[in-house]
Amino acid sequence: MARLLFLRHAQTIWNAEGRWQGHADPPLSDLGRSQCQEAGSVLRGEGFDLVITSDLRRARQSGELLANEWDWPVETSVESLLRERDIGDWSTMTTTEIREGWPAEYAAFTSDESNTPPGGEPLESFDERAREALHRVDALAIGASRSQSLVVTHGGIIRSLIRQAGLERRPVGNLSGGWLEVEGVGFRLDPWVELLSSGVPPGVSAGVPSGASLAADVAASSATPSGASTAGVTVGSDPGSQTSWL
Repeated sequence: MARLLFLRHAQTIWNAEGRWQGHADPPLSDLGRSQCQEAGSVLRGEGFDLVITSDLRRARQSGELLANEWDWPVETSVESLLRERDIGDWSTMTTTEIREGWPAEYAAFTSDESNTPPGGEPLESFDERAREALHRVDALAIGASRSQSLVVTHGGIIRSLIRQAGLERRPVGNLSGGWLEVEGVGFRLDPWVELLSSGVPPGVSAGVPSGASLAADVAASSATPSGASTAGVTVGSDPGSQTSWL
């Protein structure tokens, strides 16, 4: 069994502009690159030597920059199933432009992601892709004899896994996510972590926001408290971390 730390990428130039991305491929911003330096230092104690990323540039850049903070060889792999949800006509647009152009559709989507953006990827197929991505990277880590690996992906993928776990929806900031373990056809999400701190020294745990261990099974979801810790991972809140939908 492999433990997988799923993280959303660092800030992009479009995150900074409030522009929606989907399958578009903007690079990291200068702040995003700095965020990777901070987070990479925090993750040093985890000893990751396998980093798996989405094929989109923002995830690949984040994975590379995180690994650059470690002074040991790191194997990298790209998995296209990890890419963000396709948001169709809304890609490249700002939140203001979307809200003004599609007020009803925007309100529906941001309150319930089962609603599909115009020309976008239906939730059912996206959730299926997210599950397949999880099982594929798990098999890759096990095949490479890694007990734990880092996976850099997107907010939509992580929210899909949270949703399929039957857990309460939450924003996914840059370089935040959670530890996952595949258990048969299901998976365990335990705990949630945020690597960008505000007033919290790097390497110091500030606690898990939910205060609980979260269990999920794809066939029958459930949540189980356990009180696990985030050893070696800083949990905090950074004003520069973008928590927009995409």
